[in-house]
Amino acid sequence: MRPILLLATLASLAAAELRFSIRSDPKTLEPLAVTDQNSDTVRFLTTARLVRRNRITQKLEAELAEKWEIRDKGLTLVFRLRPGLRYSDGTVADSQDVKTTIQRLLDPAKAYPMSEGLRAAGITSVETPGPLEVRIRTKEPIAGLDSFFEEVPVLSSRSPLGDKAALGPFVLTEYKRGTSLRFQKNPNYFRKPLPRLDAVRIDIQANPELERARFERGELHFLSALDADGFAALQKTGQTQDAGPTLDSEILWFNQNPGAPIPEHKKKWFTSREFRCALSAALHREDLVRVAYGGRAVPGVGPVAPSAKEWFAPKLRAQPYDAKQTQTLLTRAGFQLRNGLLLDSSGNPVTFSLLTNSTSRVRQRMAAMIQQDLDKIGIKIQVVLLDMPSLLERMTRSSNYDAVLLGMVGIDLDPNDQMNIWMSTSSSHAWNPSQKQPATPWEAEIDQVLRAQFHATSPAKRRQFMQRFQEIVADQAPVLYLVHPNALAAVSRQLTGVKVSSLLPRVIWNIEEVGLAPAETAR
Repeated sequence: MRPILLLATLASLAAAELRFSIRSDPKTLEPLAVTDQNSDTVRFLTTARLVRRNRITQKLEAELAEKWEIRDKGLTLVFRLRPGLRYSDGTVADSQDVKTTIQRLLDPAKAYPMSEGLRAAGITSVETPGPLEVRIRTKEPIAGLDSFFEEVPVLSSRSPLGDKAALGPFVLTEYKRGTSLRFQKNPNYFRKPLPRLDAVRIDIQANPELERARFERGELHFLSALDADGFAALQKTGQTQDAGPTLDSEILWFNQNPGAPIPEHKKKWFTSREFRCALSAALHREDLVRVAYGGRAVPGVGPVAPSAKEWFAPKLRAQPYDAKQTQTLLTRAGFQLRNGLLLDSSGNPVTFSLLTNSTSRVRQRMAAMIQQDLDKIGIKIQVVLLDMPSLLERMTRSSNYDAVLLGMVGIDLDPNDQMNIWMSTSSSHAWNPSQKQPATPWEAEIDQVLRAQFHATSPAKRRQFMQRFQEIVADQAPVLYLVHPNALAAVSRQLTGVKVSSLLPRVIWNIEEVGLAPAETAR
């Protein structure tokens, strides 16, 4: 009888292996160096943080810290750790590990992606009065300081495995580059009971059609990044889920860099508020939603998506198509229509190139529709498809472009997450990066408002500042927000406990609650 029992046990273990795929290899396995979603997936499975955000309620919840509080009028953040924390190799996890991790991030010699936010917080000291208490002091009150630590993995300062010692629900046990990654359940995971899954396998699958076919054959248990076409193709299976609008945006912006190698008359157009707002009003966003996304999106509103419940300015609406507004603004700015061509005040025909990435069919559709909309008002645009490295080189190094159509991925709900994009001094300030001082009064006001919300400890006051920020962006249109795509997923009937969210990671955010039923019982 023993062999039979052993076979039954092995079958049970095999049934408890979750299988899904990512489109490419993670760029790094170093938890603090993560900049891409694939690496973040690995980090999410293997690490743990002091707090985490519930992807359904959008509220911060206890993780490694069983409680936390703000003291000293916003100058001190105190975390109380859960007792008995251990890494996957049995090494004790305590306040010293938290302190060491924060010190690594604050080290000026390091250039970790999340370091900028922590340094901006002005942390003056990290104290550990005991193994279960961490006190973080700042020189000024910082709004949402606790949410900074939602993305900070607590790494071991003592384990011989270093950063490979897992504090999260799973341990990375195998990585075959270009093929797959495999994880085993962490026997020391702090949440009890342990995760319901015994193992996770992630395949590297670049082709979305093959990925979809594998899901239909039951080889993958979920797809978390479906486009509208893929979603429609799988609807017949009854396993699709639309979690509603994401924090993501599809956006278009014009090059306003004064040093860009483009003609001066184009710089004059692109720095004109009337020009930008006129073109925004000339676009049929509802058609973009209907045609490019099959209705699985909402018209773009601004830098804070409507799905960010706490911070979205409720009175804002997406710019509607308005031919009269377009004509009024263009006339006011000195443009005129002659023989079907829009000319500027110097007689230059308004024509420009629109860059987007060659791998996105959705953006190609959107670009073609934008081209048609602008042709109706006499503007001729040339759509240029580039691979992503070439596109990034044009955007960030040579600044040799007119306009760009790309997506912006929303990672964190907290407004501080957007400061690296909107502050005029930032290298990620898309339309005119790394300004020594704000090029315009409205950019100066954005800087001022975002700094003010950064130090406002009152949530109500922060909302006021964030509302003003959104109003400035809507009025000046430095970025044209086109659509906010919905979170589209397909989830096998075998999976239990899944709560698909519009926030990343969409399907595995509560991985410890996810289970896998035998295939025959899930039909």
